[in-house]
Amino acid sequence: MKTRIGRYGLAVCCVAVLAGGLVWGQQKSGDKDTDKSEPTEPTADGFDFMEYLRTTGGPGPEHEHLKRSIGKWDVKAKFYMTPGMPPDESTGTCEFRSILGGRFITQEYEAISPSMGPFSGFGINGFDRLKGKYVSVWMDSMGTGIYLSEGTADPSGKKFTYMWEGEDPRTRQNKKSKMVTEEVSDDKMTMKMWEVNKDGSERLEMEITYTRQRKVAGGA
Repeated sequence: MKTRIGRYGLAVCCVAVLAGGLVWGQQKSGDKDTDKSEPTEPTADGFDFMEYLRTTGGPGPEHEHLKRSIGKWDVKAKFYMTPGMPPDESTGTCEFRSILGGRFITQEYEAISPSMGPFSGFGINGFDRLKGKYVSVWMDSMGTGIYLSEGTADPSGKKFTYMWEGEDPRTRQNKKSKMVTEEVSDDKMTMKMWEVNKDGSERLEMEITYTRQRKVAGGA
């Protein structure tokens, strides 16, 4: 049972999502004299670090892609723990909120499955403008670890690919995983996770479908 629970928690750690904010850091307008413009690189003479933080420390256009997930969603998940066996299934909800002026999006995941019982997870998603990568943090009620992953988006900003590497709680060996989240429509998104083997082959471990909750007419 401990093995299955550890595997379940590792799988759900990769619930990847869309969230974000509006562009905050922009160049000052009206400065048409390029000879008097402020240095913008940390190695430049006269570099103003505080000005650098003001213009690059806020959300960029990448966060605009992420903010579309903000709201409440119903979730249905399938976990393929053992090859050739039926998947474990669960249902639940997930809510995404914007924090720190749109720099990050939190997600609170609550689900229950017949085999594992109740499950809770908490994540933070964002885009690191210094690294130039999307970043994700995850922790849940099936373990005491914190999982970190980095990723990229396709040109549409609707499909994200994250990579994670760390210790597999089942085997205690190093493991790589790939997670792909995709915005199918305004009210539907999906996430799939594969285990990446040493030979480069992949095995599907989990798939989750998110359906946006909509208020009933009349406020019910």
